[in-house]
Amino acid sequence: TTSRTRTVTKAQAFGGAACPNLTETHSCSPGDVCPIDCVWSDWADWQSCTASCGETTQRRIRTQKVKSNAVGTNCTGEAVEELPCSLSACPGDCGVSDWGAWDLCSVSCGTGTTSRKRNITQNVANGGAPCPDLTETHPCSPGTFCPIDCVWSDWADWQSCAASCGETTKKRVRTQTVTANELGTCTGDAEETADCGLAACAIDCSLTEWAEWSACSVSC
Repeated sequence: TTSRTRTVTKAQAFGGAACPNLTETHSCSPGDVCPIDCVWSDWADWQSCTASCGETTQRRIRTQKVKSNAVGTNCTGEAVEELPCSLSACPGDCGVSDWGAWDLCSVSCGTGTTSRKRNITQNVANGGAPCPDLTETHPCSPGTFCPIDCVWSDWADWQSCAASCGETTKKRVRTQTVTANELGTCTGDAEETADCGLAACAIDCSLTEWAEWSACSVSC
């Protein structure tokens, strides 16, 4: 800048007009540009960590409050500063593989079960979600009926002999508690017979009918 001055030749009196400015200033240039150096602002507060657990960072920033001109000194340093956050490890959920193939049905006929399995690929850590079931089971049927064999009850007591003496028999019976289906079998009988082993029956004497009378033993 450049300036000039003037002085008072007669002071104000009796309410006269006040004196104007005694100094006047104007901008000026000798023809050369002055250097303007970069000036950083103060650092802002640290921002929040980029995650709530595990290996993460936080940062703070600053801006150029004054930018350097062509003949000034550029700013040194960075506009962003980062630091690691001291956080606990993140929870690790259990990881499992895809399901394997279904096993063969546990039976060759009728209704059975089949199952499939999967494996743990990542163990649970730091309070993460537990592992789901590793085995899945469902009913299955090969599509054919199973043979059902008959089942006999125990024998009943022997019945009384058919007679009280002589050659006679007695019998006992049993029933089917389970009836065989068309594919099953059933062996044995429902009835069993045995000799009674009794003494021979008494035999009474038996006679023929009377024959005709013979001729008289005398003639007169």
